[in-house]
Amino acid sequence: MATDATGTPTPKGIPKYDPANDAPSGLGFNAAMDAIDDLIINKPSGIVAQEGLLWDGAAWVRYDPASHQATATISAANTDLAWTGGNSTNHLLYVSTAGGTLRSIGAPTGGAGTRLTLRNAAATTFVVLNMTAGGSGVQIFNSPGVNESFDVQATVEYIYDGSLWIKIGGQHSGWQGYTPTWTSDGTQPALNNGTLVGRFVRIGKTIHAYIQQAMGSTTTYGTGNYFWSPPIDASANLGGSAAIGSAGFSDVSTGFRGIGVPGINGVSSFFIMASASPGGSAVWGSVTPVTWANGDLIRVALTYEAG
Repeated sequence: MATDATGTPTPKGIPKYDPANDAPSGLGFNAAMDAIDDLIINKPSGIVAQEGLLWDGAAWVRYDPASHQATATISAANTDLAWTGGNSTNHLLYVSTAGGTLRSIGAPTGGAGTRLTLRNAAATTFVVLNMTAGGSGVQIFNSPGVNESFDVQATVEYIYDGSLWIKIGGQHSGWQGYTPTWTSDGTQPALNNGTLVGRFVRIGKTIHAYIQQAMGSTTTYGTGNYFWSPPIDASANLGGSAAIGSAGFSDVSTGFRGIGVPGINGVSSFFIMASASPGGSAVWGSVTPVTWANGDLIRVALTYEAG
């Protein structure tokens, strides 16, 4: 293309004049307009409000979220699992720790940009094997043969780039409820008409949880030190008695309130430590830090690494 613009082009390649040497004739202006035209994104046919643009590797195309979303929920092992939502009508085969392959049968009908949300709603961690070379369908992970674990109550998201499923972000979950267990190392307590509720959220390997316990008129307190269950087992990397949050109690009969520190006990339970005396400590239990009675409250906040 003829041009009288001999200056250094812009970073996007639009011609510029060299004021010291160019004698503008209009050719340089025309060349600049042609370059700008090449950079303008043409409105894809059929695009409507609330839709976006998606680069499919060759051109900008319409991105309709409703046709590029798919979800699948794991609830049992060794089941052919159908996607739901959007245009993604393919199936996934997932397996438990017994081994096997997670695969998609063919590319998603939504094409590049399709997102898959895979949630593990089962009560166990699923270890899945990636497709091996020569397997049918589209590779679900970035590298053949790479295994991946789907933890309890975790959600993982993938996006299809036209040839591979690429994981975006780590495992996570929205806030959800769970029912903690309450035990002791002596005679077991019984909640009866008391209440014990919990909520938690998972972000990657990090768990945030909140627990509230209210003693009832028929609650019995057993003997010994108390333990509660976290929503998901903790990592063994934490070590014994690692502090994993904060706790507080309220004695309604006296108005007395106090605090404690939750400490991990193995990986599947925690206790609460309370200051007993300078240089000493005690574990919350049947008569510590108070003698429990109807209406007393325990509140616990946890943050820890999942196993």
